[in-house]
Amino acid sequence: MTKKETLNIINVLMSYYPDVFKDMSDEQTKTFIEIWHKSFDDNKYNEVQSAVMDFIQNTTEQFMPKVGQIKQIINSYRFANVPN
Repeated sequence: MTKKETLNIINVLMSYYPDVFKDMSDEQTKTFIEIWHKSFDDNKYNEVQSAVMDFIQNTTEQFMPKVGQIKQIINSYRFANVPN
């Protein structure tokens, strides 16, 4: 995933979870973006976007997803059709 695509994902998260970002300094925001970019740089944008939207639409949690939660959703896509 490119840096620009990462920023698109972050913008979605900022729209759904504005309270998380409201008190972040510029440096914290940059660090957050870097962490997400490095965490998903080997993923395709559409799979990260789908996983984020699945989390947003299908969870009852009030908190923004952690990287690991999005990774779990992506892995569930990959292994959904693998026979046991």
